[in-house]
Amino acid sequence: KKDRSGPVLAYEKLINSFKIKTFIREGKTHQIRSQMQLPGDEYSSIDVSLARLVNEGKITAEEGLKHTDNPQFFQEQLKQRGTR
Repeated sequence: KKDRSGPVLAYEKLINSFKIKTFIREGKTHQIRSQMQLPGDEYSSIDVSLARLVNEGKITAEEGLKHTDNPQFFQEQLKQRGTR
């Protein structure tokens, strides 16, 4: 947390949807990560979660950057959200 009062939960979400099942069945698991970076209710990457926490003022951008999976995508998310 920005105020150092305790931890904050950042998470990835992946629901076994038809699209995800198809990627797995067709051996295209490498496409799941890029799919998770797109907006959707079925999936969300750690980078999106961290950018949301920065936007909500719960963590600093620097702290988010330490834990991101894709720093470039994380920075783009911050710019889109008007942070930093």
